[in-house]
Amino acid sequence: MSSRERAPPFRTLFNSATRAANAVVITLSTREGTMSLDPTLGALRSDLQRLGFVVVPHGDHICVRLSMLASVRVRIAEGALQLQPQFGPLQRATALLLGVVGIPAVAVAAFAAFGLEPVTLAAGAGGVAYLFSDAYRLILTESCMTRLQLLWAAHASDRNHEMAFAASSSLRQLAEQPPNESLALAGSRTQSRSPVPSPAFVPSAAPRADRSP
Repeated sequence: MSSRERAPPFRTLFNSATRAANAVVITLSTREGTMSLDPTLGALRSDLQRLGFVVVPHGDHICVRLSMLASVRVRIAEGALQLQPQFGPLQRATALLLGVVGIPAVAVAAFAAFGLEPVTLAAGAGGVAYLFSDAYRLILTESCMTRLQLLWAAHASDRNHEMAFAASSSLRQLAEQPPNESLALAGSRTQSRSPVPSPAFVPSAAPRADRSP
């Protein structure tokens, strides 16, 4: 049997790889689906989608996707809003550090290896363009985070107003109760209390008559 007959055809390998990738995607989707999304975070997601943002849920948090491969992950932990800016798969601080340190290192290495050649100039121009893109993504994520904070503050204000309205409604209902119900409630409370025993009455001795002549 020749080696060509032993090797599986390309279509079989492609189908196997496709099935494996689909299984991985289904597993990840199932794991994310088992994690519940906070109701407040769900309301925030709906408001962001109405404003035109691209919002994708990921388990216990949502991801606001922006241009230039930038995004902001939004979480709620113990009632507090947590924002995590991302540049691609990396956190923003890590990506900025790599860009600031790595681009000059590449430019210096290219200059040391090739001198002042077109390759060095191209590497320098690419590094400058990358730094400008990082600056643009920094401004983009900061703007998105500011809008998220304002929207969260509006949600918190609405919740406070709802709590205050509920408290005032309950107080108003208590104040508007009929007097008969108030008296009956007071009487039931009085009857429920244990009676306090009154002190026994002790008659005083009769005064003696004055027998003096």
